[in-house]
Amino acid sequence: MSSFCEDPSRIEAFRSIAQRAVPGDQLNITVLEWTRGHAVGQREHLALVSDLAKRPECQLRIIFAPLDVPQAESANGHLALYERFAVPTAFLSGRLQSVSKSFGGRRDEHGTGTSWFHFLAKNLTVQRLDNRLRIVDPYPSSHPLHRSQVSYNWIKSGYFLSSGSAGNAGVTLVCFGASQALVQRFERLLPHPAWEDSFNLVNQQDSRTMQQDSGSMKTIAAMTLIFLPGTLIASLFSSNFFNFSVGSDGQSEVRLSSYFWVFWIVAVPLTVLTVVLWRLYQFSTREKLKNRPVRWRNFL
Repeated sequence: MSSFCEDPSRIEAFRSIAQRAVPGDQLNITVLEWTRGHAVGQREHLALVSDLAKRPECQLRIIFAPLDVPQAESANGHLALYERFAVPTAFLSGRLQSVSKSFGGRRDEHGTGTSWFHFLAKNLTVQRLDNRLRIVDPYPSSHPLHRSQVSYNWIKSGYFLSSGSAGNAGVTLVCFGASQALVQRFERLLPHPAWEDSFNLVNQQDSRTMQQDSGSMKTIAAMTLIFLPGTLIASLFSSNFFNFSVGSDGQSEVRLSSYFWVFWIVAVPLTVLTVVLWRLYQFSTREKLKNRPVRWRNFL
């Protein structure tokens, strides 16, 4: 999938819908930033997309922008925002086609991971009736809009998430047309240091999960080693290489086949081949990990 900048036709389609677009990259955006080592986050209001280049690097950046619909006053600003974060063409196509919902993701050759989605939903009125939450009509039965589709507000927004994009060392979430409730929930995190503690909490949870998995694998390996000798002996004695019988004198006899050497001729080379292939696979995996670019990884 090509990036947004590699498909000029989509840019022109966006501009053609937003007739007589205002020159420049004017776009009223709100930026929330968190930096490791700082107890609280920062909030900035920017009027130009180019002002993002002046912002210092941070581990987490959330950008609230107007809904990404082609309008004359914001078309070039949205295009500048798309270009800065290399937004894929699929994201723009979803808005141009007015889809009700869409989702996508990719990882480029530099290891940068991106994901995005659009959605359209009704904003329903919910009230507690008879100790149960129920969807109610905001208009009385005598109102002409009662039980009408017009009586509902529609939530239309889009979200783009990028990890390790150019010009940004951390995670960036761009929210187009986010609801005010969502903006307020993120802003309530600004004065609290809990956001940084959450990084450590996730790391601790991942560590516990890895320890549990490691303990399970050790248990399986121990049980396998305990029963492996017995399994091998049982397999050998049950084969045709060994013949347990009673002789004419009534004594038990154990006869070894004269072809027992075939077992070693086949088993030893296969064992050596398996060990060699395993070592080659380990070496190849280790080299891939060494050549993989180191990137800051965390969660959102």
